[in-house]
Amino acid sequence: MTHEVLSTFIPSEGSSSKVEEVDLQDFKLDVQHVIEVDEGNTAVIACHLPESHPKAQVRYSVKQE
Repeated sequence: MTHEVLSTFIPSEGSSSKVEEVDLQDFKLDVQHVIEVDEGNTAVIACHLPESHPKAQVRYSVKQE
């Protein structure tokens, strides 16, 4: 589990700052999946996110051949 405290910005003198605590559980080990889909069709990409605060966001990258 990762546990961090992050400051979202550096305040100037006389202003307040926002500090947020971040928790991220470990990812489950999974087998790498190869997904092939023809152009114009749809494919479902499963991604099981670990428990986290704030909620984790998924980012995909596509390898073009």
